[in-house]
Amino acid sequence: MINYFRELKRRRPSPLRLILTGALSMELPVDPDIQFLGFVSAEDRRRLMRNAMAFIMPSAFESFSIATLEALEQQTPVLANIESQVVVSHLIKSGGGIIFCDGEGFVRSAQQLLENDTLRQEMGVRGRAYVQAHFSRPVIQRRLLDAIDSANFKLASSGSNNAATI
Repeated sequence: MINYFRELKRRRPSPLRLILTGALSMELPVDPDIQFLGFVSAEDRRRLMRNAMAFIMPSAFESFSIATLEALEQQTPVLANIESQVVVSHLIKSGGGIIFCDGEGFVRSAQQLLENDTLRQEMGVRGRAYVQAHFSRPVIQRRLLDAIDSANFKLASSGSNNAATI
């Protein structure tokens, strides 16, 4: 991701910066356009996502990716690695981002977002709508209650009596 970003900056000089949060597991290059913040509060994370041109999910090994859903919720398009099947599925279903497969694809996708405010805004709106429709608190609560009701129905209709008598 860092090399991809630096190539983007080489081809398209701009004030764009790469802001990294979380745990640092590698040495970062000295670059004024790359800033590492470490762990940030939930509010700061949402603010950073909301104000970003895009959220980058470079990992090929993401599973559900709450961070991706949080970015979509903030109306921020996501640039994601094609190898992460679950994240790719979220982006295909939502229309909230662009998938890249290599450095060249990353640069092209990022340039597309940088040059097209309308596309970026449309992706943001679609991403937020997707998260609200499928992962908002009321939707998740309803799914959990439906699952409990279904399990209770199956227990009741099986005719088994799980109560012990003495």
